Amino acid sequence: MGKKKWTGHGDRKRNHKNTNKKGKGKFAGNARNHRQDNSKRFQNPIKPEAKESNPNEEFHSRMEKFNLMEKDIGVTEYVGTTPGFNAVIKSRFSDFQVNEIDLDGNVVKLTDTSLPKKPEPAINAETKEQVIGLIGQETWDSIVEISSGTKAASDIEVDAESLTKEQRGMVHNMVKQMFGSSIVSSTINKDDKKFFKFSKFKKNAGNDQRTKWLWPGEYTHFVVYKENLDTMKAAGDLSQGLNTNTKSITYAGTKDRRAKTTQWFCLRKREPERISKAADMKKSIHVGNFTFKDEPLKLGHLSGNRFRIALRHIVHPEGDIELSLQGLKENGFINYYGLQRFGNNSTVPTHQVGLALIKGQFKEACELILKPREGEVTFMKQIREHWWKHRDPAAALKFFYKTTYGVEAKLLSGLARHGSNDFVNSLNDLPRNMLLMYIHSYQSLIWNEIASKRIKLGLQLLPGDLVFVSDEKVTTQIKELIDDDGISFEDEADEEENPAEESQETISVYKSLVKPLTDEDIASGKYSIFDLVLPLPGHDISYPTNETGQWYIDRLAKDNLSSEKLKTKHRTYSLCGAYRKVLVKPKDLSWYFMKYKSDSDDLIQSDLEELRKEEPPKSADDGELKALILDFCLPTATYATMLLREVFKGDTSASSQIKLENESIATGNEKRKAEENCMDEEENSVKKIKVDVEDAVKVDVEDAVKVDVEDAVKVDAE
Repeated sequence: MGKKKWTGHGDRKRNHKNTNKKGKGKFAGNARNHRQDNSKRFQNPIKPEAKESNPNEEFHSRMEKFNLMEKDIGVTEYVGTTPGFNAVIKSRFSDFQVNEIDLDGNVVKLTDTSLPKKPEPAINAETKEQVIGLIGQETWDSIVEISSGTKAASDIEVDAESLTKEQRGMVHNMVKQMFGSSIVSSTINKDDKKFFKFSKFKKNAGNDQRTKWLWPGEYTHFVVYKENLDTMKAAGDLSQGLNTNTKSITYAGTKDRRAKTTQWFCLRKREPERISKAADMKKSIHVGNFTFKDEPLKLGHLSGNRFRIALRHIVHPEGDIELSLQGLKENGFINYYGLQRFGNNSTVPTHQVGLALIKGQFKEACELILKPREGEVTFMKQIREHWWKHRDPAAALKFFYKTTYGVEAKLLSGLARHGSNDFVNSLNDLPRNMLLMYIHSYQSLIWNEIASKRIKLGLQLLPGDLVFVSDEKVTTQIKELIDDDGISFEDEADEEENPAEESQETISVYKSLVKPLTDEDIASGKYSIFDLVLPLPGHDISYPTNETGQWYIDRLAKDNLSSEKLKTKHRTYSLCGAYRKVLVKPKDLSWYFMKYKSDSDDLIQSDLEELRKEEPPKSADDGELKALILDFCLPTATYATMLLREVFKGDTSASSQIKLENESIATGNEKRKAEENCMDEEENSVKKIKVDVEDAVKVDVEDAVKVDVEDAVKVDAE
């Protein structure tokens, strides 16, 4: 069966089909126009921003029916009592902008796309003379001529049999320093003797991996600005352009897909020029702010994120909204794990796959990943149904493009390679972060459910509640042990399947991070409700010593699990556990209202637009639509959508947002229709008055003429 063309399903949410007609009003059709005039952008040497696409309405209706809702993942409670309001989130991906905050508290921004000047090699004249003495002046001159192009490129071979390994290394290093990548030097064996071989670099031959690294640090750190692309996909795209493994690219944390985001990336010994060229191949990725360090960037090496969010279709009174935001400032919000963590389909949420992996049910896990589900695009539906019916992974793979790197493609590839029943090794072929995504999703579900129950007990501390100890050493340890999602993880470098050999010191670290509160602790006033933490279930974790601890036991038992069973023989699926704050306050929260004319209007200036010195969006005095612009910072692993649900007092799921936006559009259409009808009525009234006046004038004239005629006849008769 031939390949099916995939028309795209990446822009999942509310980009409706563009049916607007010129002059038909803001809400004509069922969607927004998108900015088309890119002429100014292409005058700038910086790449144009990614355009927002418009998936069809049929896909939206599928999403509304089969998307997860917040109640499905244990998200049910609120902190404040102020009334909520309605608004549309992420109407465009430019409405949601995220900037990483590094460990020093600096907001990461793309401010410089220029390439740093490459360091010049420090040539030691004495060493150069020694090298010339070893290979001969004639050979050296020939290398110079080949490098400069004054002599036809041909391989030069020189006897090196009498030289030591150190002397050969000195020759290679000097050639690299003097000629860079233009000359490839190597040592070859020929007729049982060693020879130097010097060749002109050929583009298709690949780089000489022994090129001397001259930059002031082993690791290249650089800022990545991306649009409508998740972090793992951006890393994959860059690694493809660099012809390297995705694992070689590191980052501190993952960022939203449907957004404009900025964060640090890191690679070992990669030239800025090559990184920049790889980014140039992708219009949604821009890189810059290159710097060099002796240490790599690791997961969790950030202190938080800055969010700038535009909420559209605001109709509630501004005073009520500001009252709600003021309550958010004072009371914070529940630190739930957001819907992004659980996938976008209620038929097979990611936590179900995670549960199967934890329980060692690997066949079931594979089947859940590949299982047919409602609400998907035709392309994926055909792949799933073909595999489900025939269980032929190789045949199902043919439906994919070669550039498809999703979890389904990787799993089918593993099943085709290892055998359609070798589920363990096929799962092992998946990237570790993909597998962790599933099992962490299960942890997150339980945390959400327990947090909701704990909030129902009240917003006061109780004896037996857990808080972090104030030991500075432990605070440092927790940054090393917990990733950017608040999840603890095993040492990735240690893949031995014998976790029983862990030392008691290692096992006790997690438990030593917290302590249960006593009546005396609570009475001291040293702790507040914002110090309360709840554990994510694991085999090496402390649980609350009050009734909350029993809730964990009961909840795990519901899935035939216990804390002890979370320690499995497969280290990847073994869960140590971690801790997470229950309530969070946003930092530096500010807001303002903004009027706009069209749903296609940009409302927030991006890093890229600021770099290009473009004018920031301004409120339109004659705009009929209103937006609320929020600006705030959150600690790492905290979901901005959970902050928004606190002020909305409503569900933030994709289906709820689609419904709300469609209602806003329908309301706009009705308003426009009413205005047009009103204008028609006014126009008809004017026409009627005009006719009445004309008729009245006509009658008056006819009467006057009649009188004049009668008078004339009378005069003639007389």
